[in-house]
Amino acid sequence: WYSSAASDVYKRQVLHCLHQLQKERDGRNAPTAMLYGRVLEYVNISEKELQLILQRLSACDQRPEN
Repeated sequence: WYSSAASDVYKRQVLHCLHQLQKERDGRNAPTAMLYGRVLEYVNISEKELQLILQRLSACDQRPEN
């Protein structure tokens, strides 16, 4: 797929763009297509790569139930 360093750069860019979009949308979630377009302004990744990054970020956000 891509190197660990590139993966980190892509993940950081996705997070940056997601944060920007949520600020612009008054805290509301950003549609994936909108996020993808914004990310493409900075890095060249496929839709599948973006989906994988979002899945990984989502998995990191899961909190175990007590």
